[in-house]
Amino acid sequence: RVLMPLTLLLCTSWVVYRFDPTNLQPLISTTVAILLNVILFNFSIDFALPKVPYLTFIDSYAVTCFFFMIANMFIVTLIHVRCVRDGADAARALQAKALWTLPPTFVVLIALESVYFLSRG
Repeated sequence: RVLMPLTLLLCTSWVVYRFDPTNLQPLISTTVAILLNVILFNFSIDFALPKVPYLTFIDSYAVTCFFFMIANMFIVTLIHVRCVRDGADAARALQAKALWTLPPTFVVLIALESVYFLSRG
């Protein structure tokens, strides 16, 4: 109920790296819409989960997803700047790097978080 929707929202946000970098509107509007969905979803799960005084795996997972969404915003901005300054080919190269870097980084971070929370008992 929590992990799957957050994961799907985050994976959906990586679709923007398939858009044409010369057209900024779909990049920004898609990224902002998904970021707002992640924020609203975090509010809704905050009310549904029990209040505990320590960080849980779900809290950590939600923060990681939010961090990656903020990173997406910065990368989309960098893609636009690169497109304006260096041309569309340079922006496409940055898009390709982001597309092949972000998902594996997310998987590694979640695996490390899982190991950490499992080792705590």
